[in-house]
Amino acid sequence: MRFTRRNRALRKTGWAAPGDRPRPRGDGSSIHRETRGDAARASRCLTLLTSTCGVADHSTGSEQVNGTGLRVRGLLVLMTVLGTACALLMQGCEKSLPPGTRAERIVIEKAARRLTIYREGVALKSYRVALGSEPVGPKRTEGDHRTPEGRYTIDWRNRDSQFHRALHVSYPSQEDSARARARGEAPGGNIMIHGLPEDKEWLGSFHRRIDWTDGCIAVTNPEIEELWAVVPDGTPVEIRP
Repeated sequence: MRFTRRNRALRKTGWAAPGDRPRPRGDGSSIHRETRGDAARASRCLTLLTSTCGVADHSTGSEQVNGTGLRVRGLLVLMTVLGTACALLMQGCEKSLPPGTRAERIVIEKAARRLTIYREGVALKSYRVALGSEPVGPKRTEGDHRTPEGRYTIDWRNRDSQFHRALHVSYPSQEDSARARARGEAPGGNIMIHGLPEDKEWLGSFHRRIDWTDGCIAVTNPEIEELWAVVPDGTPVEIRP
């Protein structure tokens, strides 16, 4: 199934990640809790991800499945399980950053689905990411399912996120807001770098098979824990097309 078809199906769930939620009032240290509705929509979204990739069969009705169909389905499940196991093994073998590491800059390259952290101009580590379900083009308005493009900062964080851990990206900037006002639209907000819901953590790097968020940048839970430790508030974030 093509990614475009998957993305259309995902959008019908009414959700991906927690973009376009209002920023909490107060200072940058405020703890933001996403709604239970977000978590439910996230669960449906990632359940659809597993079903479209052959992990689970959610067909209903009186469909007849012959022996060949069962064998093909079994092969798909086996391939998916083996692929996921290999991805998890490779993830476990990735080199961790030394204790005390501090990043000074984050660069996200949307076309490459890559997030890289830097210190003194040297790349420390890169991570593969999933983006908003409309990955091409900058975010312009609330609900457009796009990941922003531009220069921002990490301005607050949520330890109790429904997506394990979350680092908030300071979209919209003043320029983003001004452009949206000129169009008579709301710019949206609450763009995060985050992990996976706890009940979908087992997906690991498999979640990157599609762009499934509502504009956020998603990594695995071990990866967001590492980013949480090395990326302080105030870190500049550049998001490139």
